[in-house]
Amino acid sequence: MAGQEALLLRGGDAASARGVQLRMAPLIQALAANATDVDPGLRRRIAAIVAQRLASEKWLDEVVARGRAELRQMEADQRRLVRMRPAYTGPRPDGRRLSAVG
Repeated sequence: MAGQEALLLRGGDAASARGVQLRMAPLIQALAANATDVDPGLRRRIAAIVAQRLASEKWLDEVVARGRAELRQMEADQRRLVRMRPAYTGPRPDGRRLSAVG
């Protein structure tokens, strides 16, 4: 499953990768909790999976933060366009027009 998660993340499919993470979580937690009772090779593999998981979560957090920032910028742009629209579509409902006095 860790390999599948990595492939999904490299492919940009964050939603599916999150689903894999959620399915893996109980297994990873159980293995990490009992890591002292297992073979040293398996313990290293568990540590690598946990480290990869933390890196994936950090990357996903960054992707979400960028997406939210882009959404905020688009919303601000949309509000600005709504304010500017009357200047390009004709007189305002109150009858006033733009005036450049200077």
